Amino acid sequence: MRLSRFRPTDDRALELSTTAMIDVVFLLLIFFLVTTTFNTPERQLEPNIRERETAESISVNVGPAIVDVIRDRGVAVFQFGQTRTSNLETIADLLQRWPDKSQGAIVRLAEDAPFGMAARAVNACRQAGFPKPVTIEPLQ
Repeated sequence: MRLSRFRPTDDRALELSTTAMIDVVFLLLIFFLVTTTFNTPERQLEPNIRERETAESISVNVGPAIVDVIRDRGVAVFQFGQTRTSNLETIADLLQRWPDKSQGAIVRLAEDAPFGMAARAVNACRQAGFPKPVTIEPLQ
């Protein structure tokens, strides 16, 4: 019995098919891209416990400022919260100190309220820095 090694007679080198290997690599790449989660770095996260905030930094949501123009005992007056006066400067000072002007202002008018007082109330709201337009509504 004659044992001999197989020797190719031609000079062809062995060729490997790389198609299957490329398919597997792309499948693994897609798998890792799909299953990866991206976390924000810890230094960019907002803390749940914060230091005490100062009174100026706390935003107060109090709603719009409401100025009523009414008649009290036959005299036309402005009413802003608990303050009832015929002096526009008092109302303008209260409007200047209103904490959240972004909510806007509302001027409510009684049926028998004079138009001039309503116009002065709207003007006081605009001069206090409330955004335009100042809403005018009937008082019910």
